[in-house]
Amino acid sequence: MYLLEKIKCCILIFVSMGTIFAQQPIQQKIIKHYHVVVSDNNQVKELTGLAQIRYLSDGSILDSTNYSYVTPLSEKYAYVGGSEEGLQLLRKMDKEIIDRYLYEYNLDGVLENIICTGKTNQILWKEFYKYSPNGVLLKTIRFNPDKAEPQQSMVRLKKQNQISSWTEAFVYDTTGTMMEHQEFYDEFLIERTTYRLSESGKQTLLQEYYDPSLIQKSIYKFNELEKIKHQLIVENQGISVKSITFSYDGFGRQNKTITFNEDGLVQDSIKWVYKQNQAISTHYNEMGYIHRQFIYDFDSHIKLLKERHYDGVGNLLFKQIYSYSENDRLFMIRKFNPNHPNRTNDKIPLNVSIFEYD
Repeated sequence: MYLLEKIKCCILIFVSMGTIFAQQPIQQKIIKHYHVVVSDNNQVKELTGLAQIRYLSDGSILDSTNYSYVTPLSEKYAYVGGSEEGLQLLRKMDKEIIDRYLYEYNLDGVLENIICTGKTNQILWKEFYKYSPNGVLLKTIRFNPDKAEPQQSMVRLKKQNQISSWTEAFVYDTTGTMMEHQEFYDEFLIERTTYRLSESGKQTLLQEYYDPSLIQKSIYKFNELEKIKHQLIVENQGISVKSITFSYDGFGRQNKTITFNEDGLVQDSIKWVYKQNQAISTHYNEMGYIHRQFIYDFDSHIKLLKERHYDGVGNLLFKQIYSYSENDRLFMIRKFNPNHPNRTNDKIPLNVSIFEYD
């Protein structure tokens, strides 16, 4: 499931920019997930999942689908009586859709929004990306459109003026001393902020409104090198749940992150140390004690070769080995868990992911 979670961040994408993308050849990548067991000293691989991804030569993913091959026994078999009493196969093993994602880009090829759909094609959430005029990410916002209140005026405005999926409006009262900032996402008014204006134009926050459909919002701040230095995470009715600060070394590499909870107290922190062909991230809890450590090994071309996860006292939790084909494409990821109850040694992987390309 570790790899599946990673893949879910970039799955099912359809881009409505045919005139731009049609000039690039479409490639396909298939990732197969296996669960490995040992029976009578034989290693058996069972196909449990599959991700099918189409993408362009520049790396932009067009579409993808996650499938599962895991079927509950209650759905595969039924007990029947009579002369043929016993278990009867109801249906053969076949893949089922887990979820799909739709990625949409603006005319400059920059990611604008993501739509996540479930196995029945219902929309689970939408996520929008807001950028500054010079293309720096300012905010992401995720909401459930089924719980949002539609704004029919914005629907008509979009059809008439072909405005983007995200738009904002500034509304003033008759005296010009109060301003309301409205943000619409796909015609849904998700955020509304009211300010009092002084004679000099200084804003004083009076009220914030968040639509009940809001799932999560992240606000980003960047340093002069356009590297993220702060992230604020807001959920539900505008409640701040977490903030993260980022710092970097002289080479521009991330060397420390600190996460604060909703009360402003340190929740955990991560320190990065870089060696030749190796990166080590050490995770500390709120008391300052180590509770996780990750070690990543790379080759001379910065390809990831090995990933090891340790607990707070140095015990290996699991490791992953990355293998590549002759043309440097990722071919296989093997996950080993020496502490798994079915493991007799650490030479037999617990999970295997195989990548296939057109």
